[in-house]
Amino acid sequence: MFKNSYKDITSKIVEKRIGSKATNSVLFNSNVKLIRLTSEELNSVYKAFDDNKGVDDNMLKISIKEHILPRFKNELGWTNIRSIKCRANDRKTFEQRYNADCHRDRHLFGGTPGQRMNLSVQNYSAVIYLDKAVFRYFSNSSVTFGLEEDSLNLIRCVDVEIEPGMAVLFPSSLIHQARKSIDDPNSRRRTIVMFDIENPNNDKFRYMTNEVHNIVMCPKWTQWAFFHNFFNEDNLSNIAFKRLMCNHPYSWRYIVDNQKSKVRPYFIHWQITQNKGNKYKITEEQKFNRSIYLITPDEYPEHCKLLDHRNNIFYIKNLLFYSLKEWPYTYGLAGQHMWGIFIVIVLGILLKTGSK
Repeated sequence: MFKNSYKDITSKIVEKRIGSKATNSVLFNSNVKLIRLTSEELNSVYKAFDDNKGVDDNMLKISIKEHILPRFKNELGWTNIRSIKCRANDRKTFEQRYNADCHRDRHLFGGTPGQRMNLSVQNYSAVIYLDKAVFRYFSNSSVTFGLEEDSLNLIRCVDVEIEPGMAVLFPSSLIHQARKSIDDPNSRRRTIVMFDIENPNNDKFRYMTNEVHNIVMCPKWTQWAFFHNFFNEDNLSNIAFKRLMCNHPYSWRYIVDNQKSKVRPYFIHWQITQNKGNKYKITEEQKFNRSIYLITPDEYPEHCKLLDHRNNIFYIKNLLFYSLKEWPYTYGLAGQHMWGIFIVIVLGILLKTGSK
C-alpha cells in the first residue's frame, strides 16, 4: 500500500478565508496574488456571458485585452504583457472532472533547479471568478524534487475562499486544484482561466537562450476522464499529487524534448485544441465551455514550438516508449491498478483506429 501523500499534506491546510475582506491585492507568497477586480473590469467580463447565447468571444477578448491584462501587468510590475489563450467555463452546464485533480497548467523540465525557478515566474496563469469557489494551491510547488520528507516539509496546502469578482494570478507550474465553495457548495462556477501570461519583452532572450515552450497537440481522448470511473477522488488526487511532486506528467502523457539537452530549462504542455483564428464552428456543447485564443496563429513567439502529435498510433507509440523508459522512476506513482486499466484503454483505442 503506497502512502497517501496528498491526504497527509491536505490534512494540514493553511486556510485563508480572505473573501470579501480583500479590498486590494493580497500577496499570499512571493508569486501568488489574489486580486479584487474593479467594477469596470468585472462588468466588462460579465457582459461576455449570456445564459442563452453562451460566451461572446469578441467581447471577452476586448475585456481581457483592454481591462484585465493591463491590471495584471501592473500587479506583476511588468512593462508589457500578453496572454496566448483563455478558457471560458460555466460549471452549471459542464464539469471537466480531471481539472478537479491536482494539476499544473505548464510543466518545467531541464536545466538546474535554480534555472527552472527563474523561468517559472516568466509564465503565469490566472483565474477570474464570477461566482463563489475555492482555489487550492500548494505553496513552493512551482519546482518540486520528490516525495522525500525534506521536500514535503516545504509544501503547504492553502485553500482560498473566493468571492465573485476576484482573480488569482499564479505561476503556471504551481500545483493547484479547482474546488467547490465551502460556504456555498452548490454555487454556479463561472470562470475565465487565462494561460501563458508573459512579458513579450523577454521573447528574444528566451529564444536566444533556447528556453523553449513545447506545445504538444494530442488526440482528443487524452483529455477524457477515464480513471474517474474506476478510482475515487481521494485516490486520484494522491496519484496526481505524487507524480507532480516527482516532476512527472500524468501517465497518459509523455515529455517531448526537442533540444536533446538538459542544459536549459523549458516549458511543456499538452492540448487538444487548435488555434484556427476565427475559422472554426462552435458546437452547442461549446457555447459555455471552450478555449478562446487571444493571438492569431502567426503571432506565436519564436520560443513556442507547436508539435503535432494528434495521430493515435504515433501518440501511443511515443507514449509506450516513454513509459517503458520511465518505468523504473515512476513505478508506484501511478498505482498498479491504474496501469492495468490504462493498457486496456490503449488497446481499445488501437483496435478502434485499426478498424477504420
